[in-house]
Amino acid sequence: MHAPISSFLHAYSSHVFICKQENRVADGNVERMQREGEDQLVVEGKVDWKGRKALKHKHGGMKVSLLIIAAYGMENMATLSLAVNLVSYFNQNMHYELADAANSVTNYMGVSYMLSLVVALLADTWIGRYKAVVISGFFESLAHKASIESPVCNVYVKGGGCEKVSGKLEAFLFIGLYLLAFGSAGVKASLPSHGADQFDERDPKEAMQMSNFFNCLFLGICIGGAVSLTFNVYVENNNGWVWGFGISTAAIVFGTIIFALGLPLYRIHVARITNGIMEIIQVYVAAIRNRNLPFPANPSQLYEIDKDKEAAVLGQSSHPKEF
Repeated sequence: MHAPISSFLHAYSSHVFICKQENRVADGNVERMQREGEDQLVVEGKVDWKGRKALKHKHGGMKVSLLIIAAYGMENMATLSLAVNLVSYFNQNMHYELADAANSVTNYMGVSYMLSLVVALLADTWIGRYKAVVISGFFESLAHKASIESPVCNVYVKGGGCEKVSGKLEAFLFIGLYLLAFGSAGVKASLPSHGADQFDERDPKEAMQMSNFFNCLFLGICIGGAVSLTFNVYVENNNGWVWGFGISTAAIVFGTIIFALGLPLYRIHVARITNGIMEIIQVYVAAIRNRNLPFPANPSQLYEIDKDKEAAVLGQSSHPKEF
């Protein structure tokens, strides 16, 4: 009588133990699958605004990149009119000779292009691209706000009372001008790169979206430029530079705010200590320093591109004897 009962209890306990083990295995498999799924959604090398790993379904993509396109269009609207109309401002309002006015404008544009390289280096290695755009937008807003106005007159009419600005006013003028150069350079250097960060080029779908993004970015630049070269220039020439600079200030402030609102949704590039340009320079320096080293007897000691997963080349051949 007791034997069947004990056998039943033993079988039941064994069954319960096996079920628990199976449940543990199943739970472990579910957790492992969840981790693998999360790993597939993580964007390598990108974080969110709190420093956590960026996720594909939550951060970046085409929708948030529309904010970047709008911000770039507004920035172009704010600054492009100066490229064609700033000589008139220096000549008619600041009472510069035409040659001096043209020289001042070309100096401003040259400094702006050179500063874009500096800001790009800082953004990639120290500040980060998002912060570089926001800081540059802030300085550009200050520059537009710092514009000065004086009575319009013809500098070529003798006795017309036209006096070239000097002293503190001239210093204030050029401080604003080169703040504008710095701000514009920072936005142009960092904003397109930050837009590219919103896509994973290793994902075929997102690679196609990145191509569409740059097409739309160019469209935004053209629209902003068209508005700047028509509406802004018309206002500057007919309503005065106070109104013209006011519209430009509103455009860059609005564009910076639009860009900043996307912070929780951005994939943010992690700034590296090194930079691509510096790495290229280091290669040349190392090559010059090692130019007299003997060729290794074993070709396997040479660095091969196919060992680098990020720069793998299919069909890479071995080194010939002369190399």
